[in-house]
Amino acid sequence: SAIASALDALMGEDRDVPLTQRAGPKSHDFSRPDIDRFYLCGCSPYSLLAGTKSEAMLPVLNQPLKQEAKLKEAWDALEQRERDQYGFEYEL
Repeated sequence: SAIASALDALMGEDRDVPLTQRAGPKSHDFSRPDIDRFYLCGCSPYSLLAGTKSEAMLPVLNQPLKQEAKLKEAWDALEQRERDQYGFEYEL
């Protein structure tokens, strides 16, 4: 149903599974196209320019980019050399 899909999007697909039975940490896919990679780096123009005249400079997206706190924590836990392999910080 639409409500279940919305809850899955907000809370994750394992929202009904007790914490003690949830799977351990999954490998993180930082390269997913729906993730705001600039948010991972700490400076998202989509957040900074939202509601300003400069927002028109940003590329038009088919869907809004996700800014997941858990993914940001995992990104911050990576060593710098691992982050460099993705190249997101060079795009800023």
